[in-house]
Amino acid sequence: MLLTLLWLPILPITSSSPFQCYSCGVFLSAPTATCKGEPKKINCTGSGIRNGCISVTALNTDGSYYVEKRCADSEERKLKDGECVNMNVWK
Repeated sequence: MLLTLLWLPILPITSSSPFQCYSCGVFLSAPTATCKGEPKKINCTGSGIRNGCISVTALNTDGSYYVEKRCADSEERKLKDGECVNMNVWK
């Protein structure tokens, strides 16, 4: 009985799936602030580094948008596993 109670709290941690981020690549002059095309599902927890997901949107001076969504890299702010940050940049 005691062994069963010790096993239960560990079970959800080991069976959980890694955080998934949707990457839409980089669009330098998109007509809207949303991703174009089909977003690609990517894993942001690779190689033991638990980086989160970064979404960057910037309004260009010509009215178009810079749009990017990807996993955070090691130089960027460390995010908790599963955390996603939306950044709006105004040029």
